[in-house]
Amino acid sequence: YKRYNTLSRAIKSVVYQTYKNIEILIVDDNDPNDSYSQGLKKMVFELDIPNLKLVTQEKHINGAAARNVGIKNAKGEFIAFLDDDDLWLPEKIEKEVEFIKHLPNEVGAVSNRKVFCNNGKISHISEVWNADENQNFKVISKQMNIQTCTLLIKRQYLDVTGYFDPNLRRHQEVQLMAFFTAKYKVEFLDEILTVIDSTDVMNRPNSNMLIEYKKSFFDSIFPVIKNYSSHKQKLIYAQHDRLSCLLGSDLFVWHVCRMVYGLAGAPVAAEHLLGVHSAVWLLPAAGASPAAARADRLREDSRQSDRFQ
Repeated sequence: YKRYNTLSRAIKSVVYQTYKNIEILIVDDNDPNDSYSQGLKKMVFELDIPNLKLVTQEKHINGAAARNVGIKNAKGEFIAFLDDDDLWLPEKIEKEVEFIKHLPNEVGAVSNRKVFCNNGKISHISEVWNADENQNFKVISKQMNIQTCTLLIKRQYLDVTGYFDPNLRRHQEVQLMAFFTAKYKVEFLDEILTVIDSTDVMNRPNSNMLIEYKKSFFDSIFPVIKNYSSHKQKLIYAQHDRLSCLLGSDLFVWHVCRMVYGLAGAPVAAEHLLGVHSAVWLLPAAGASPAAARADRLREDSRQSDRFQ
């Protein structure tokens, strides 16, 4: 969307995969016939890759809608996603296909470790996680970060659990995995096979936008959240409330309203929520001003490249 300067690198990382039976679909997320669409068409024509198809849309909506268009046009047994500024290491698909073939039917997808780069330098490497019985809860509460560009998903399973919510402007990956891991497991391949380029921050939202995005996100995954106990629901909201230290109290107040009117079925005091693990992030340290507390949290979150994903 509104760029194609890194796309050639992403495409070549797919072309150079050791697993060759790959259909490459590029979804143009721009408005038809604008300068970005024209540049994209020219690039695809010049690359001249036989198994590559450019998919256009009638109008720009958002990244979730664009990904859904790609899924619907795909013909393969498996689905894999790649953003235009990221890339796969050469054995990514081959190793994931071989790995998933030997897993039980309850496993619907596999993921891998990823390395994050900023301006050409490695910033950090993703954590290792296990697909235990709490995977769905960990995904929803963002304790487990499964990014779509690391995934290889069984297409039939994805058709069952549903695609990206086109109404969301943020957290589409968590929304997709919230519904997917509610029914199937995602297993972890402990190898670095994906590179995330976090240099471009063009699409990161400001504080006010993020509050609205959070509201939409929680509404979208409410059918999954409601299946948890009221205590675990509080933990989910509290975990996301880490950002409230930056954004002020509006998001927290909204969460309290959700707890009072939408989740627990009975009034819940704000001080009750403040006692929940992780919600202490909402409170400044003794003697510290709210501004200082937000600044401290900003410095901490600046080290988390996935905080807006």
